Amino acid sequence: MRDLILIAPPTFRLSEIVELLERDQFEMNIYQDRLSLKDKRTGEFLQFEQDNKLAAHYEDEEGDVFSSNIRTPNFFIVSFKDIALVKGVISSALNRDDVYLDNEFGLIQNGREFAAILSERPEWDWAIE
Repeated sequence: MRDLILIAPPTFRLSEIVELLERDQFEMNIYQDRLSLKDKRTGEFLQFEQDNKLAAHYEDEEGDVFSSNIRTPNFFIVSFKDIALVKGVISSALNRDDVYLDNEFGLIQNGREFAAILSERPEWDWAIE
């Protein structure tokens, strides 16, 4: 499994992701602070799980990237195995200015900027660069 960190405003809800995804492509389950998605075509899955303990990790200069735009953010671990699936979800549901993605390899971008990189470089795998 691999992970990304989703950093979102306190008003962000996992149901917003569900609303933006094609319901006929995914089996979706929200339980408390966890969203599981399973791609019906490939059988691959990914999971969003809220974990605000991650805030401690962003108390240094890393947090400066998003802290001026998001006060008291919520943090979600995005666990996945299939990078194509997570790229699709980022491009369709997280392509927005009010959330940030940390690839855990030194890049923290808002969702729109992250999706733009994916659009420009569809083969990009941030873990092997």
